[in-house]
This record gives sequence, structure tokens and C-alpha cells, in this order.
Amino acid sequence: MSSRTDIIIAGGGMAGASLALALAQAGKTVAVIEPNTLMDFDKQQSFDLRVSAISPASRNLLQNLGVWQDIVSMRFNSFSTMLVEDAAGSNVLDFSAAEIGETSLGYIIENRVISLCLRAAAKAHPQINWYENVVSGFSLEQEDAIVTLGEGKVLLAQLLVGADGANSFVRQHANVELDETDYQQQAIVALIGVHPESALQAWQRFEEQEVLAFLPLTADVSSIVWSTTEERATQLLESKEQAFLSELQRLTSDQFGQLTLRSERKTFPLYGRHAAHYVQPRLALVGDAAHSVHPLAGQGANLGFMDVAELVRVLLNSDRDLGSLHVLKKYQRKRLGENALMLRSLEAVQQLYASDNPLLTQVRSLGTRFLSGFKPLKALLIQHASGNLPDAPELLKPFR
Repeated sequence: MSSRTDIIIAGGGMAGASLALALAQAGKTVAVIEPNTLMDFDKQQSFDLRVSAISPASRNLLQNLGVWQDIVSMRFNSFSTMLVEDAAGSNVLDFSAAEIGETSLGYIIENRVISLCLRAAAKAHPQINWYENVVSGFSLEQEDAIVTLGEGKVLLAQLLVGADGANSFVRQHANVELDETDYQQQAIVALIGVHPESALQAWQRFEEQEVLAFLPLTADVSSIVWSTTEERATQLLESKEQAFLSELQRLTSDQFGQLTLRSERKTFPLYGRHAAHYVQPRLALVGDAAHSVHPLAGQGANLGFMDVAELVRVLLNSDRDLGSLHVLKKYQRKRLGENALMLRSLEAVQQLYASDNPLLTQVRSLGTRFLSGFKPLKALLIQHASGNLPDAPELLKPFR
């Protein structure tokens, strides 16, 4: 038994669900295949450990899809300033939303909250069929993408989109080459209690071989992402609570007051991944299926939403077959280069701050002072990080 639709999306995470919703709202029929379910939300629950720093452009996308207010009604926090320090604490970059005419630089939101709201809207849309199943195989034929589900059901569509995460089955089954860099680091995530009078700002510190970020969830709770060497991560994970907090106190110079541990500590390995190409006839990759970046700039989710917005623009502005390579290459030309630049730029920043070479330290210091004082360049960097660029797809532009 088979069923036909315009587009099949493997993966119903943030990228997959937002893509499905955008296409369905434009009149396309969509099938989403997502085997994993999410726990219902309750405001009494503790914050999840996996959060994202959502840019103003990604907020626009969520507003345009009609789910932003649902997210706000659950829980989120905005920040309007961000401080970036080096190991010495003498070189500080401060970024402000006011420099680009925004009220917020970004929004700290649990990944599960975003996914829940997107999934609820997608499942309720009459143009979307949601399958809680797995992709067991697929073939890309001249006329159709043919996808077989785990239970044997067959779906046919003009286009198959792989939005199934960093270990994408779709990417692997399509034999797409992957450039992978093992950073030989682990990211420690935890919830940390801070002093209520601490400024509600994002904060980041670069130390030799590690990066520590505080992302404000409330006035007195921050999510931390602590990227460090595998050996040190193991030590920190296994250390007693007070020893762990003492090291955090040292790195933050006590600016967040007396810290408390509000959750368990978890770690995940850090890799840089980039697909050699994003498209084939009848196939496109988006989000983590196409790329994974170092978390030091918090751009992972935002890059995925930018992929979604561009793919939607390309598909809706063409009167050709949705799976045509001619059409899909327009998406690849726009996103592959930009994502590669972001990946390499983050790697360069991480390596620059990780080095204790005296010459590089001096260059870093001079560059930080120059950037801090040169407001037009600084504003341009903030503008780019916010995603609000002149040639942005409609989905990333302010909600009308």
C-alpha cells in the first residue's frame, strides 16, 4: 500500500517540523516521519539541559509560522546584552541589541519547548500527515522519491528532505560524503543558580582549551555550556558538587554571586560536521543532517532555521518539479557556502582563544580592542549573528 504527497520529511525536530509547517501553510502536502515522542510540558518541571539561543531572525520565523506565542506562553527568556571575555579578563567585548535597533539579542529557550510547539501546529495542520515511524529505506527515482517505513508502508513524493539530525540515516543511505572534525572536547551542560541581582545578560569566557557560557533562563537560573578537553570534562563531571562550583566561581570571578547547582551534570562530545553536498535529484538535507558546528556561538538551531527558510523560498518560487536538481541547487548555492564559512570561522575563533602563543595572544588582544572601539564593524557582526540581513528569505523577516 502506498500514499502520495508533495514532500516527505524524515525528521520532526525543530528543522523538520518548521519546514513541514511552512510548506503546508503554502499549500503543499507533506508527510513527516519522526519515531521519537516528546514529554508533555509542565511549568512545574525543571528546565531541560539542552537549550538554544534563538536569534531575532529565528524568532521572526517562529512568529511567521504562528507558534511564537505558544512558546512564550510556556517559558522563555530574552537577553539584550552579551559579554565576551578572554582568559585574562582584560579584553572584553560587549554586544548590545540597541546597536542594531533590536530590543533583544536573542532568546534562551529549551529545545523541547520549541519542538513541542512546532509539532503541535504541524500535527494539527490538514496538509500534514505525521508518522511516528522510522525510515527503513528509500530510493530516488527519475519521477519520485520512494520511502519505505518500518512497518512496510510506502510513501511517494517529488522530494525527500533529510532533517533527521547529525547521524542522519538519509544522508548516510544517500552516500553523501561527510567532512567530520573531532574537536576532542566534551560540552558539559547544567543548570546553575545565580544571584538574583546578576544582570540578565549572556556571558562567555574563553580560557586556554575551553569555553564557558552562561545563558540566562530566569533572573536566578542560568544554563551553562562548558566546552573543554575530554580529560578535564571527565574530572569535572566526576568531581564533588562543591569542587565543581568552586571552579565555576573562579572562572566567573564571582560576578554571578554565590553559585548553586540546580541539576545533574551531563556531557556530549563535540564534532564539526559538514556534508559535501546538500542536494541530489529528489533529495535535500537541512539542519544537523547537513552540518554541525561548535556550540561556542550558539548558532546550531539558527543555522537550521536559515536552511529551512531558504529551502522554502526556493521551492515556492519555482514552477518546476520540487525534486528537480536545477531547483535544489539554488538552495545549495545559498546555504552550503554560508554554513561552511560559519563552521570554519567558529573553529578559527576557538583555536585563536585556545592558543597560549604570545604572538597570537597579542593579536587577539589588539583585535578585541579594535573591534570593541569600531562600532560600525561591531554592529555589522551583531547584525549578521541576528540573521536579519537584507537578502533574507521572507520567513526570516519581521512578522507582518
